[in-house]
Amino acid sequence: MKRFSLLFPANLLIACLAFAACPGGGAGLYNGPGAERVTIGAAYPASLWDKDYYMRDALELAVEEVNRAGGILGKPLELVIRDDRGDSRIAQQIAETFSESGITAVVGHWSSDVCYYVEDIYEERKIVMITPSAVSQALFEFDYRYIYRMIVNNGLYAEALAEYAEERGIGNWAIYYSEDTYGTDLARIVERELLRRQIPVVDRVTSVSPANVADILRRWRAFGCEGLLLASSFPDIFDPVKLIRDAGAAFPVFSEAFNYTGFEQVMADYLTDYYVIVYGTDAMDPAFLTAFRGAYGRNPDTYEVAGYEAVRLLADAMNAEGSVESDAIVRYIRGLRDYPSVMGHISYNPVTGEFDGRRMWVQPYGGREE
Repeated sequence: MKRFSLLFPANLLIACLAFAACPGGGAGLYNGPGAERVTIGAAYPASLWDKDYYMRDALELAVEEVNRAGGILGKPLELVIRDDRGDSRIAQQIAETFSESGITAVVGHWSSDVCYYVEDIYEERKIVMITPSAVSQALFEFDYRYIYRMIVNNGLYAEALAEYAEERGIGNWAIYYSEDTYGTDLARIVERELLRRQIPVVDRVTSVSPANVADILRRWRAFGCEGLLLASSFPDIFDPVKLIRDAGAAFPVFSEAFNYTGFEQVMADYLTDYYVIVYGTDAMDPAFLTAFRGAYGRNPDTYEVAGYEAVRLLADAMNAEGSVESDAIVRYIRGLRDYPSVMGHISYNPVTGEFDGRRMWVQPYGGREE
């Protein structure tokens, strides 16, 4: 079963991509016979995220560390970053061009919506794709061999939030969600988990605007709303958060999107009573934290950690298997048992296609609760 492709003819998008198929002035395909370097692709909305350091820093740190340790099979590792702009059509063209260029592994893409439309391409071309950020459970609805993710899925997110709500007696939840793969998947799973624990969900909305925010808040107050989940990505949550807070909402707001680097700068006036669904930072390798802080003078966000982990995992797979070919990488990944990642030891689960050993929890924005 395959998904409908949004791909436009190559000549309509190739000017936007500026992708040189052959490195070194046409010396040959990436990772082909005689290549002087081992190349891994990376694809995400670089023009949006890199201006605020989102992903490139972590990817480059991983490459630097791999090369300092001897590279891959005696060759230096090189990362080829492509900007998919968060657009499924551009992302599909990038996936096709990665394939034509001989790349065998890709770290990307960013959103669940984009991954949903490119994973079939990578699967058919036998290119290993590891997303550092797409959490929708819908991404694994088919039995893929070459598609993986470093981060946890929405099921663990929902369990963490519902457990927190149950322990602290937070009832009568409202959910704001974006009408995309990520938002609808997360809202559905969180609501199901809350209701399983007999915690009511009193309202769900997909639009908050100056015209309707007062009516929404009146409704939430009438329903006795005690908590709000924002099931939407950064930066799309900015306007709803500001509107809701400016209109006088006093209940706590929860979102995984508060993890992003740069959130505090943009939302400096709206940081009261915010709670973050956090991915594994209490188990983070101190050596990695020290290296990241030393290089960039700040802590990494959730997705930078996962991007770093993805590059290191691919490099370890190639070195351990003595091959840059995708089937060798898959063989290594599927045999993972207690692999020492930055976030603790993980193992591949052949039933779910996910990595076991991850966890999530809720904490106030800016620090853990005692």
